[in-house]
Amino acid sequence: MGANPSTTRKLQIDNENDPATVIKVSEKVVQRIRSGAEKEAEQELAQQAKKVRSFKRSDNNTNNANIFDDGVPFVTARMIRQEVEDELQKNNKYWESRIKELQQGHERINEIMEREYIKSVEDIKRELPKLPPENAVPPCQDKKGNIIKCYKTYSKRPLLCAQEVEAFNCCMKESRLKVLSQK
Repeated sequence: MGANPSTTRKLQIDNENDPATVIKVSEKVVQRIRSGAEKEAEQELAQQAKKVRSFKRSDNNTNNANIFDDGVPFVTARMIRQEVEDELQKNNKYWESRIKELQQGHERINEIMEREYIKSVEDIKRELPKLPPENAVPPCQDKKGNIIKCYKTYSKRPLLCAQEVEAFNCCMKESRLKVLSQK
């Protein structure tokens, strides 16, 4: 503001109505061009209408209510409802088939699991020793009773029961050997 001298600003405007670039057309020429375009549009509509009419005449068995005279499709609520029902039926069929496939897959998995379970039970029966029958008496019960009685008698001095413990240990070894020799 005041430090520099002011300069003039130049502005250039292009004249769109420059006589060198503009072609002048009379009103009569404009009307002929417009009427020609309108005639072409009318001729095209007439040709489409002829095609629609010829289509209607050639195919009397089809539903003629689907098309107007001007070629625009005609859609009714019944047609929309039918289309929706068709889509629903197609969707239902798809999901029914998917459910059947999934059920078959689950059945196969269940069969495999059942076979594996049976196989595991057989492996366990073969590998683990058999449980004694319910009426079987545990071995060396008399020796066990002697040890318990000794510990009660000599509760402060358990080393005095070493003979009874050794007798119980020998009895258990003999009973194990007897069971193993029977197999």
